[in-house]
Amino acid sequence: MQFPAVRIRTVQRRLALALTAIVAASVVGAVGIAAPAHASGQCVDNVYGYGGYSTCVGYIQKLLNWFKVGPDSTCGHPVFNLTPLVVDNSFGTKTRNATIYFQRYWCLGVDGYVGPQTWRILCAPQSGPGIPPSYPLATARAAGCNI
Repeated sequence: MQFPAVRIRTVQRRLALALTAIVAASVVGAVGIAAPAHASGQCVDNVYGYGGYSTCVGYIQKLLNWFKVGPDSTCGHPVFNLTPLVVDNSFGTKTRNATIYFQRYWCLGVDGYVGPQTWRILCAPQSGPGIPPSYPLATARAAGCNI
């Protein structure tokens, strides 16, 4: 059985990317810049998007529910006015839309995925000095936020 050349090139690219990631991880570990052991495998280390289902998505939903904003908008985008999400651990249309509005409000790259940039804001309440008493600190810590 012969495989089309396109498929072989795709497999070769994936193998090359995997090898690059392994080499990069070993170099970073050798230099001593690797993340602390307790941080590995946390929700914040991953990217979440439409169709995902996990406890981490539930944490995202709880944090998005907390981040309702006031009457001012930033970056020229409409005000982030989130109807509270049902915390069901499912990254559906409403969670995706809430993520997009959140990203627009905070002037992030808008893609509907919760990745490093979005986690950075979700993990850092932006309400001034100190953590506001209403911030879901236990949820943020369970997701791997370092606060």
